[in-house]
Amino acid sequence: MLPPDRKPMRMFYDLARRRWRRLRARTVQTVPIFHIGRCGSTVLNKMLQKHPRIRADSEVYQVIYPKLRNKRPDLDPITFTRERIGQGARFAPFRGRYIFEMKFFSGLDLKLFPTGLAGYIDLMSDLGIGKAIVLRRRNLLRRVVSTQIAVKRGAFQRRSYDAAPVLPQITLELDRLWLGDAHDIVTLFDRIGDEYDQLFGWLDKRGIACTEIVYEDHIEQDPQVGYGRICAFMGLRPGRPEVPLARINTASLRDVLLNFDAVHERLAPTRHAWMLEDGAALPQHAPQRWIS
Repeated sequence: MLPPDRKPMRMFYDLARRRWRRLRARTVQTVPIFHIGRCGSTVLNKMLQKHPRIRADSEVYQVIYPKLRNKRPDLDPITFTRERIGQGARFAPFRGRYIFEMKFFSGLDLKLFPTGLAGYIDLMSDLGIGKAIVLRRRNLLRRVVSTQIAVKRGAFQRRSYDAAPVLPQITLELDRLWLGDAHDIVTLFDRIGDEYDQLFGWLDKRGIACTEIVYEDHIEQDPQVGYGRICAFMGLRPGRPEVPLARINTASLRDVLLNFDAVHERLAPTRHAWMLEDGAALPQHAPQRWIS
């Protein structure tokens, strides 16, 4: 316990510290990262954490899922969002950036918000957020395969200095692929594309500038490219952090998919057929958002 004559001094320093944190929060730019997982978010997050002007949070809504399971009646995702962003900004570097991740797909984090994607983007706008980052993986078939392999291995990441793993072979349940809810493979791919289009549309309507980081273009071969684009978008000089993680699945789809022929039969008549070929170029009629 402090002597009586020291207590006023402690109160003064506590008040000064709180005021400084509020001031620092007002000078920090908050930038959400939207994605659906398995698109390079973890490696970018670990690299951004090394930047002296960035405080990088990962998937913040994972914190409240246990409370949901416990049926907390006082759980309020909007209040949680405001408090988490406020706390992140207060502890970010002065005039720095606070980044947090959100899985925006309707079956993932977005299901916490009854107002849907439009309401969530409105919330971001109300909080004064003027910039956003969107991570996307163009080849959704390889994204699904990557998830299934990671689940079967029991490991979702591989450190850059670890030996390449022996990959398990998998069979895709073409009528029950999970991304929050069960979908058949074609419906899932269509919905992901539609919801990305909606995301870009609502960001544009609310005047929130965004940059798109495409896994195949900016992360797959060299994550430094994606890291540099994000830093430039936020007006920061990029460093040169080490790349801490390496790809898990580098094998051909034919080598890891036991039911490749069935997958081929399902996708061949659709606009997603190009995803079957390793390293295949996009078709000429592909939507511009696929091309980036």
